[in-house]
Amino acid sequence: MFQVSNHLAGGCVSNAILIRNGLCVTPIVRGEETQGAMPSPVLPGVTRASVLDWIAEEGLDIERRMVTIDDVLKADEFMLTNSSWGVLPVVRVEANEIGEGTRGALTAKLVDRWRERTHAEA
Repeated sequence: MFQVSNHLAGGCVSNAILIRNGLCVTPIVRGEETQGAMPSPVLPGVTRASVLDWIAEEGLDIERRMVTIDDVLKADEFMLTNSSWGVLPVVRVEANEIGEGTRGALTAKLVDRWRERTHAEA
């Protein structure tokens, strides 16, 4: 879903995270706006927070900013996060493949980590 400003908000019930050239990019969520900025329509998900922590542990820098469709289409990896499914790889946006059109290595690692953590807590 895109905001009225034509920037990525996330999925209908999920947060979006992109990886490009070793940098993690994610849309600004409510509470992350700069002072005086319009409030973000994106809610801060608990799964997003966990996944961003794990990405930081992997040594990647995280950039929270307005994300364009070009950012999405040029991403090496794209994932959606939600507390129901955890980490969901996105390999295509309409006719455009994301990265190589398959789940990326970092996304695969994060999917596995989510499964390990949620299974261990169940």
